[in-house]
Amino acid sequence: MCAIVGCIAPHADREALLRQVASGMQRLAHRGPDDEGSWAETSQGTTVAFGHRRLSILDLSPSGHQPMVSSSGRYVIVFNGEIYNFREVRSALDSGGAALRSSGDTAVVLEAFEQWGLAAIERFVGMFAFALWDRREQRVLLVRDRVGVKPLYYCVQDGMLAFASELRGLQAFAFWPRQIDSGALAEFLQYGYISAPRTIFQGVQSLEPGGWAEMSATGVLRRGIYWSLESSPAPFEVEQREDEARERLRELLDSACAYRLVSDVPVGVFLSGGIDSSLVTAVIAKRLGADTRTFTVGFEEAPYDESGWAAKVARHLGTRHTERKLSIAEAERTIESWGELFDEPFGDSSAIPTLLVSNVAREQVKVALSADGGDELFGGYVNYGSIPPKIRALGRIPRPVRNTVGGMLRTPLGAMLASRVLPTPATAGTDKRLDRIHKLGEVLSAGDARSVFQLAVSYSTPRQVTELVGCADDTRPDLARFPGSIEEAMMAWDFHHYLPHDILVKVDRMTMRVGLEGREPLLDHRLVEFAFAAPMRYRIGALGSKHLLRSLLFDVVPRELIERPKQGFGIPLGQWLRRGRLFEMVRGLLSSDSLRGSQLVNPRALDALVGAFVSGAPIDATRVWLLVAFEMWRRRWLSE
Repeated sequence: MCAIVGCIAPHADREALLRQVASGMQRLAHRGPDDEGSWAETSQGTTVAFGHRRLSILDLSPSGHQPMVSSSGRYVIVFNGEIYNFREVRSALDSGGAALRSSGDTAVVLEAFEQWGLAAIERFVGMFAFALWDRREQRVLLVRDRVGVKPLYYCVQDGMLAFASELRGLQAFAFWPRQIDSGALAEFLQYGYISAPRTIFQGVQSLEPGGWAEMSATGVLRRGIYWSLESSPAPFEVEQREDEARERLRELLDSACAYRLVSDVPVGVFLSGGIDSSLVTAVIAKRLGADTRTFTVGFEEAPYDESGWAAKVARHLGTRHTERKLSIAEAERTIESWGELFDEPFGDSSAIPTLLVSNVAREQVKVALSADGGDELFGGYVNYGSIPPKIRALGRIPRPVRNTVGGMLRTPLGAMLASRVLPTPATAGTDKRLDRIHKLGEVLSAGDARSVFQLAVSYSTPRQVTELVGCADDTRPDLARFPGSIEEAMMAWDFHHYLPHDILVKVDRMTMRVGLEGREPLLDHRLVEFAFAAPMRYRIGALGSKHLLRSLLFDVVPRELIERPKQGFGIPLGQWLRRGRLFEMVRGLLSSDSLRGSQLVNPRALDALVGAFVSGAPIDATRVWLLVAFEMWRRRWLSE
């Protein structure tokens, strides 16, 4: 697990380029505290420079140092991630007579390219982002893993290409663009994150999951996708008999977890007490027994605290369990450093407990397994059950009636009258009645499946976003792009957007912030292909959501420890922002002259939103939080 940075540039000064690479590595030092290395060469008028920061997990010896050159000298690589099945790939290479210089996985990647070229990627089971310089063909190849666990950003200008594991690494290069993409800002304010390939900056792209990009020495850029749900055939047919499908899932999960225990340093597990993390912990505990270390974080606010359930699961499975409660003081410190934690606008506040649990785990281990992906693969989110009936109900309402009622609800008077009918939530700081009414007005006026779903997963409506920043530029595809039922399409949409660009960004940045490698067994691509090929009744079935996962879990963990309402990993954000230091921070940041003078946000719309929040109006506090997160990012990263 590491950070990579580099550049290919025609007619560039080698030493100047190396200095920029060194600056990029310094900005990414938190991702690789154990070692660093750089390399550069000029060939036929083109200079290539690579840099690498290392978090040592496999092959802790100096032979694992990067950048690394293949045995023939043809390829040079900087690699971030893990190839979990590298020993099997190595055996295939050994039979072909390859001479590997290291016992780790990076050398295996190099020699696999020597033998099989780009087709080598199809043999890899892992998470990875890497850059490969081909001396013979005079081109740089960038590759990202299938699901998007590991990040990779790049920008191209005048025949030059620069890349880095995080955006801050790109800022070391003289030609990187600094112009904000207003459409990306609008997308952030609507969803709370920005989906690849778009980034907050014009001219900078995030390499898509399952994607590759290639830059030749002559400045020609090519891009492609080597794996996707739509184009990659499942490696087997999902059996129609449930007992056979269940056994196949058990085999895949056992294999995925076993691979993610491959390490030369201690390994632990994030345990929330929910279905996914409890199942992963049970599989790991079967292998490690009493040596299994689990970690969880709780909250002082009882409605958000699942730590007690996690402790019960840990006791049942016999793990060495560590628990820590998140205090408001710790949350405040994390929020105040938000602009430093994320070098692109990012709004998922569950990063706060993720950082805390990563810190707790890092005190004992250097690798931690988490259970992200279960909701998208096996139908765990509430939306998958609640939205389809609403779509069907809308279809029974005549279009003129929908248009009339929708228009009324979008007016201030109509929204106010409707808000008096809706019940007030029992938990303070969670009242979102007005925003729910605005969304309902938009849904009634549109009335199609895409609008219902995408409004449900949005914090602001397109109309509200346009009022703030002058546009609502949602480039994400319609649900109709994805095959199957509405439920299946929603899961595929989340798999392509919410999972890689929110959940996995959060886990990557927070674990790497403390020098911890996060691994995702449920996102093994073989398991992903199984889930999306499975009949819907195996995903949402007789046992409810995650039918097959529950079936496996209930073999090893009592149902009474698991069967409870889904809480997720949220925090009491609305409560926290409305009191003490954070309340003053909100008022100060969003009333600043610098934000109003940036010409990025409409001051009148901003004043109206902040005024409603300060007065205690029943709006979604996350809409205000996203503006706070953006302003903290803007002050940190646009002031340099």
